[in-house]
Amino acid sequence: MLRILIFALVAFVSSRSFPADAQNLSRNDALAIAVSTAKAHGIDFKNYKRDTFGRELSKDHKEWRFSWLCAPDPPPPGCEFMVVVNRATGVANYFPGM
Repeated sequence: MLRILIFALVAFVSSRSFPADAQNLSRNDALAIAVSTAKAHGIDFKNYKRDTFGRELSKDHKEWRFSWLCAPDPPPPGCEFMVVVNRATGVANYFPGM
């Protein structure tokens, strides 16, 4: 009886899958991709600061969203940009300010 119980427990534990988040990009990896993407679009980071308002992780947990504002405070209209990184693929999209 004890063998059957141990076997069932081992089978249950080994059949459990890891959560989907284990296969998604971490925040640090996504931020590195976002910075690289922004630099490829000509962004000079000495003129910007990270926007800390709002959520970085989308509600559905599929994207990281990073925003930057111009360094002067308050920033003039349109002096910002955002990079959205897909957590599953690592594909980044750059969105300039308007």
